[in-house]
Amino acid sequence: MRRVSLLPVLVPVLFVALLAVPMFYAWVRYQEKVEQYQLSEDLYVRLNRIAGSNIESTADREVKELLAAVTLGSDTPAIVGAGLQTRLRELAAQHGLEVIQLAELELPAEIASVADQPQRIGVQLDVSGSMKGIHAFLSGIESQKPWLFVDDVRMQSGFQEDGEAQSEPPMQMSIDVWGLRDNGGNKVSP
Repeated sequence: MRRVSLLPVLVPVLFVALLAVPMFYAWVRYQEKVEQYQLSEDLYVRLNRIAGSNIESTADREVKELLAAVTLGSDTPAIVGAGLQTRLRELAAQHGLEVIQLAELELPAEIASVADQPQRIGVQLDVSGSMKGIHAFLSGIESQKPWLFVDDVRMQSGFQEDGEAQSEPPMQMSIDVWGLRDNGGNKVSP
């Protein structure tokens, strides 16, 4: 019987096997890397979406907080004006002032037509009382949140007709106070 040598067949098979095993291993590692890359890319997209929404919502919240700090609200001008009048009437009463007259101020046409700006709401207020009360009232307006702006102040000293001297004669003051109304389309720049 003739002996068949397997050596010539085994050598090429072993050679191919030695080449194929690392190539197969490299292909398996490549597939793992592709899966890891896709997973990390998906995770990156999800995290970016989450971070983006948080950043936007934080920015929106900051704009809303800023508008709330500087504006009287976003209701109709009549409601915001009535709220301003009520606030000023209460502030005057806190400082012992008598409100003589309250009237809504009309905005000049050139100011009223400015787009994308908070709308100005104004009140003219006439009060009478002591100088100390008027000073406290003006200080109260200055420290209000949301902000109020004084445009014009006119004062005159009161006197008694009977000619008696007074330790503190009553004062009368007419004041124009403005506040800002958020008209809803405002974007406050940082």
